[in-house]
Amino acid sequence: PPGYIAALPAPVGSPGESQVSFFPNADAAQEQGYRPCKRCRPEETSSEDTDTQLVRLAHAYLASGHPEPVALEQVSAQTGVTPTRLRKAFNNVTSLSFSQFADARRLDQLKTRLQKGQDVTSALYDSGYSSTIRLYEKAPAQLGMTPNTYRKGGQNVEITYAVIDWSLGQILVAATDKGVCAVRLGDDAATLESDLKE
Repeated sequence: PPGYIAALPAPVGSPGESQVSFFPNADAAQEQGYRPCKRCRPEETSSEDTDTQLVRLAHAYLASGHPEPVALEQVSAQTGVTPTRLRKAFNNVTSLSFSQFADARRLDQLKTRLQKGQDVTSALYDSGYSSTIRLYEKAPAQLGMTPNTYRKGGQNVEITYAVIDWSLGQILVAATDKGVCAVRLGDDAATLESDLKE
């Protein structure tokens, strides 16, 4: 058989992008010869509503690595539903449009690459931005500073932050005079503050 059907996220680890196929549901995968994984038992985890399953499937596809911006139509083709249906699922589950979700994911990838020391130009293209102009237009509001300053860990930039209790633990929000530069979720303030300083 071609492979196994796994629940998202798979407990066995993440396979490489070339080893992953996406289907709208387990039945569609089984029609192609895939078998349910005996460890994560995806057929038993189908109690989630369809919208949540679609968003998880789309998120897994987006997370599999795409250096260029991914269109809604491309993701909907991978999930086996129409663009309109996928757009509604994103709105119902995340309260975000697909494009807002994809933008946030792209920004997250950019931040990670910059924090690892990748040069700004490579990081922006590898994260799916189409031009430096688009990034620099949005950078102050989205990063709280220029991309190069963010890459250097915000050196010589005054960053203020607050840690707030909320239903899932604690949330740290940090900002400069230009915009929000970090939002972190965690269980204790000391760890969140330490992560921010790194």
